[in-house]
Amino acid sequence: VEAGVADLSPALTFCFCWLDKTCPSEVTTSLIHGDFRIGNVIVSSESRLLSVLDWEMAHIGDPMEDLGWLMAGAWRFGRPEQEVGGVGTKDQLLTAYASAGGHVDA
Repeated sequence: VEAGVADLSPALTFCFCWLDKTCPSEVTTSLIHGDFRIGNVIVSSESRLLSVLDWEMAHIGDPMEDLGWLMAGAWRFGRPEQEVGGVGTKDQLLTAYASAGGHVDA
């Protein structure tokens, strides 16, 4: 355990140690929206993406960040079985992301 980590609560110490052991050594980076969710997209009546709004939190990072945020429970709007913004499943999202050229972490 790193110096200073021992002074933290046992739960935080466990989390930091787990992150240190499991964090990937290399991450592919790209432009990240930072708040990618259903409320920040405009979709046509034909289900085509027209626009992604609110880029003020954009940064360079791991693309899985945007996908993970889109699957947060807060964005399911009472539809917990629809893991992706209350409108789709994780498998549907990852399949579409990969078919569009994105790399999906296992």
